[in-house]
Amino acid sequence: MRRRFIADTWSPQTGHPSRAALTGEQAAHLARVLRARPGQVYDIVANGFLHRAEITTVSDSEVRFTLHEELEADAALPIHLLLAVFKFDHFEWAVEKATELGVARITPILAHRTEKHLALAAPKRVERWRRIALESASSPAAPTSPKSPIPRRSPPPSPPKPLPSASSSAKPNNP
Repeated sequence: MRRRFIADTWSPQTGHPSRAALTGEQAAHLARVLRARPGQVYDIVANGFLHRAEITTVSDSEVRFTLHEELEADAALPIHLLLAVFKFDHFEWAVEKATELGVARITPILAHRTEKHLALAAPKRVERWRRIALESASSPAAPTSPKSPIPRRSPPPSPPKPLPSASSSAKPNNP
């Protein structure tokens, strides 16, 4: 299976793009670690479409591609996962695995039993969780995902109030 990357920029911005680029850490990884060269072929997701793409230029800060044929890809499952914040190493593993399974969106929430220090630190970790999800979505085993499933700069919300049940309005039968 060919390596898959999610493009940071593409043109044209509407419809099916014909050119795409990776920037930042993705470009540096492709240029330095994978030693990408012009002419090599990778799978690129641009504007929600999976393409076979050929590298045209490589630098440590940007890798440019010419997009060729659109490839058939399984759509990400339309699942929105509400995930309570818990120990960060376990939470990060859950984000990684949920993304690899094709979850479309992950929303971290603060549950009633979330430890206070984790709740206070969670907003600072959102960008890290996005990066983990983006890297997981780029793995060859992951279904195609046009973006990270964790929204940008969103602090974890508190859980919604439970709905009153029919039995909660009745008085208990304690003598």
